[in-house]
Amino acid sequence: MEPDKTVLITGASTGIGLATARALCGTGYRVILTARRSSLPRFAAHAIEESECVRIRPLDVTKPEEREAVLAEAERDWGGIDVLVNNAGGEVQGGIERLALEDFEAMFRTNVSSIFLCVRAALPALRASRGAIVNIGSTVVARPPRDRFGYVASKGAVEAMTRALAVDLGRDGIR
Repeated sequence: MEPDKTVLITGASTGIGLATARALCGTGYRVILTARRSSLPRFAAHAIEESECVRIRPLDVTKPEEREAVLAEAERDWGGIDVLVNNAGGEVQGGIERLALEDFEAMFRTNVSSIFLCVRAALPALRASRGAIVNIGSTVVARPPRDRFGYVASKGAVEAMTRALAVDLGRDGIR
């Protein structure tokens, strides 16, 4: 079966991102796996069969030149992307009295700002394909555990952003 949809997954070296990639491989999707960690190719090579429908690319979602390079390659080789899975994330645990401002801001950069930046960069392709955006949140928002203040706050922002994006981009046919 010739693939006809392209999915870009951020944060695909472990956990939910890698499981999503495994689930999509061999189902008719072209999949671009990205992660900041240099170990991504090793993880992905063991986890996913060799396929011409899978690409592995380094991507630090906070760096514009890396986002643009991955999206430009997808556009050049596969006509863009149809689905953007924003899975990249990070956490530093600590209550409000212990959590350093730098760690709090880093979590928001990785967990929230990266979604804003990746969606904005991918909008032309997603509008053209009438595609979909999947933002990975967390169950901690509904039931916050102790000493995870910053992470809970950032994932709450992801939920709110997702709802707002659905309203704003739905008129363009983007789910």
